[in-house]
Amino acid sequence: LPAMPEEIRRQSELGGGVNIIVHDAGMIPNQRLLEHVIQIARDNDIRHQLTAAYGSNSAELIHQDGSGCPCLVLGVPARYIHSHVGVVDMEDFQLAKRLLSQVIASLSSEVLAGILDDS
Repeated sequence: LPAMPEEIRRQSELGGGVNIIVHDAGMIPNQRLLEHVIQIARDNDIRHQLTAAYGSNSAELIHQDGSGCPCLVLGVPARYIHSHVGVVDMEDFQLAKRLLSQVIASLSSEVLAGILDDS
């Protein structure tokens, strides 16, 4: 297998910023949406990590639904998530909220048309 680009991590770093998942075990995100979100993070100086995940989540179901709904996963780096005590860096959590707010605010009709364009 080819080496994973250095900017894409398999294990996110606590305190490293919001995770933007570039692929996981059940989903490859819409590439135009992915590029749009990364650009928003860069334009707004929102610290982020590009991450490849071994597992998957509910976005997989939307991705495989066949409705054409673009999917992307943003995450907060965490440890011990399957135990009774999870650990996160609260700044990562705040950065995830900030990025999500910026993404939602950016979704004009024109931006959505560009993301959904099949050409």
